[in-house]
Amino acid sequence: MATDTKPTPTDTKLPAPITAPVGDGFVPLASNRLIYKAEQCHTHALQGFLLARLEMPPVGGEREWGAYVIRATQPSIALDREGKVHPVKAGDEVLLPATHVLDSDPKIQVVAKSPEWTAEVFIKPSGKISIGGGQTLWQYQSSMKPPRKRDREEAMFNLTSAIGGNPQVAGQNGQAALAAAPPF
Repeated sequence: MATDTKPTPTDTKLPAPITAPVGDGFVPLASNRLIYKAEQCHTHALQGFLLARLEMPPVGGEREWGAYVIRATQPSIALDREGKVHPVKAGDEVLLPATHVLDSDPKIQVVAKSPEWTAEVFIKPSGKISIGGGQTLWQYQSSMKPPRKRDREEAMFNLTSAIGGNPQVAGQNGQAALAAAPPF
């Protein structure tokens, strides 16, 4: 009579978890970015390179929302998904919720959608104003340095913008081409 020699779940050794390689051409991916929310972060400015504008999935049953991805160049603060405040260091990627005020600036829109250009931005909530009906709207002190060509990593990050119908991009046989001059 043969006995069953297959291991049971209690005596099976699992392989060690595989960690993602960093270096040798690999760079870490930002899959769990912190969020810069004016309400909790208004005491600190957010300064960094504008990489993209993303459509975000609903959170907690709310509607979909948009966010700008900023790669910080100066220390700041931002929130994790549980609402806890964390320090942001230069090089961290942070989500900045898109607001009507920020979305209304054509320079921000052009750079956020460009696969070839980026610019360093400075954004700091400066206070709230009443817009009627008991609602308020955050105002921002914001500025932008002149655009520069994206480095290779930044260009790969925003490659999908070239496909997304950016008016600054001219498609030719499926290949995107930008003019050599900055977008504005």
